[in-house]
Amino acid sequence: RSSEREMGRFPSHARDGEGVITKILGERGSPGVDTLAIKYELGLPGEFSEEVLEDSRRQADAFDEKKLEADRKDLREEVIITIDPATARDFDDAISLKKMENGHWELGVHIADVSHFVQPKTPLDREAYERATSVYLPDEVIPMLPEIISNNLASLQPDKVRFAMTAIIEFSPEGMPIGADMFKSAIKSRRRFTYEEVDA
Repeated sequence: RSSEREMGRFPSHARDGEGVITKILGERGSPGVDTLAIKYELGLPGEFSEEVLEDSRRQADAFDEKKLEADRKDLREEVIITIDPATARDFDDAISLKKMENGHWELGVHIADVSHFVQPKTPLDREAYERATSVYLPDEVIPMLPEIISNNLASLQPDKVRFAMTAIIEFSPEGMPIGADMFKSAIKSRRRFTYEEVDA
């Protein structure tokens, strides 16, 4: 059986160690038990608290895709796409590319603006600070933020207006970078491609 233990006395050359089993995780080899053992061993976080979930719901209710701040550029009519693995559920970056009149190329890199929803010193901010990152296990993901944020509002889903941080980079025809500009934006991805589709 896989179990969680607390050591009462560590073993030494003179005597055996002693420990107490505090939780039975399940039969070794049973589905999900190995992942559960890893989560306990590494002290990975579990479910989100109701306070954090409520903060997420407040952010969702307050989100208005038609109300853009003065410092957020409107790129909703631009041709922007995402390219992600087939199994991805959160689309955190998108790209655009167009030829300029001077023959140069303008590459847009659009990263989901998570900071719009995670305001300083809020329950969401404290939780994100504690978790630091999403953890990808073989059969599950432990997200840094609740799914209403990570897989919805801050996911650059096709045909939905989403807030982003955009970098526009100008390249010469030979591919040399000429200059760059960065700003807050509102985008609307036209299509979600998988890597397999792009390779084909």
